[in-house]
Amino acid sequence: MTFMVPINGIGLSQWLLQLSSSSVVSRNVGRQTLSFASFLCWHLWLALNELYFQRKSTSPLQVIRRAEKAFSEFQASRAVEYRNQTSHFSRQQSVWQPPPRETVTLNTNAAF
Repeated sequence: MTFMVPINGIGLSQWLLQLSSSSVVSRNVGRQTLSFASFLCWHLWLALNELYFQRKSTSPLQVIRRAEKAFSEFQASRAVEYRNQTSHFSRQQSVWQPPPRETVTLNTNAAF
């Protein structure tokens, strides 16, 4: 992926909107770009905290490398997770069975 710093002086929110709504890139590339941008913002935040609380300065290149490393690890873990899920579901078919009579059930719904 190639990332360019906007030279026209737009803010971060406008830049992220441009990344997400760009018709030039495919949907998957757009998602990867936004995902990497979130890792970059997170590592900028971490570097700012290191500077503020620990008086430790981090170069921009170090911040980018740390964000790239974390993003790569995240993508690798998702690939392994996806492979495990697909192989698990293909081997096992589950059929719902009612709980035993003396069991109390509690059904909930949650969204994150």
